[in-house]
Amino acid sequence: MEVGCIVLLGLALRLFHLGRESVWNDEIFSIRLAQLPLATMLDQLARGDPHPPLHYLLLNLWFQIFGSEPGQARMISVLFGTISIPLLYFLTKRLFDHGTGVLAALLLTVSQMSIYYSQEARGYAQFLALSLVAITLFWIAFTERRSGAWWGFVAAAALLLFTHYYAVLVIASLVPAAVVLRRRYTMPRRWWIAGAFAIVFAFSLWAMNGVVQTLPRHPRSPDRVGLNWTVLALPNELT
Repeated sequence: MEVGCIVLLGLALRLFHLGRESVWNDEIFSIRLAQLPLATMLDQLARGDPHPPLHYLLLNLWFQIFGSEPGQARMISVLFGTISIPLLYFLTKRLFDHGTGVLAALLLTVSQMSIYYSQEARGYAQFLALSLVAITLFWIAFTERRSGAWWGFVAAAALLLFTHYYAVLVIASLVPAAVVLRRRYTMPRRWWIAGAFAIVFAFSLWAMNGVVQTLPRHPRSPDRVGLNWTVLALPNELT
């Protein structure tokens, strides 16, 4: 009951003044890019401005259903930011206890940084939610040797990489924990090998589309292949 109330509070805080601030450059990038035809959008992401595609694919689908107003673009972040609250509760409860989980959920609920990024049409709230899913599933698989949780972690880790390249840091941070706790918990070596192969293979399908060749010119070198901002600029009524 108390967790449900905290989640509702978190949703209310993330909806409060959602459309008060005008969109800024990065949000313009997200909104306009997600409005492009799918093939053009993916090509731009891979070769022009190498961002992982998952958030933009979700925005593209969201726009087709609900429209492409800036408020609608921000609603995905609102949802991911709100979902992160119970996800953090479940992770912290599993690691510690119910009381600690409630406290962690409450702190995330009122976190100014969390609210800010939950009201922005960018992929950061999505990154947080997927990180919590990946860490929770990893911990369940590692401590309980549950194969379903392991492959759930592999899928979440792949989705995380398709959301932001910093996912490498989240995934890598789990390895020291596994090393430190290896005498208490063990997982079959074949899980590690198969999981690593699956994640690398999934991401390589994206990386081989021109991302690797484009990254050395990112973010703002003179020869960078970038978006045509004169084309992507939002109409005045949206800014």
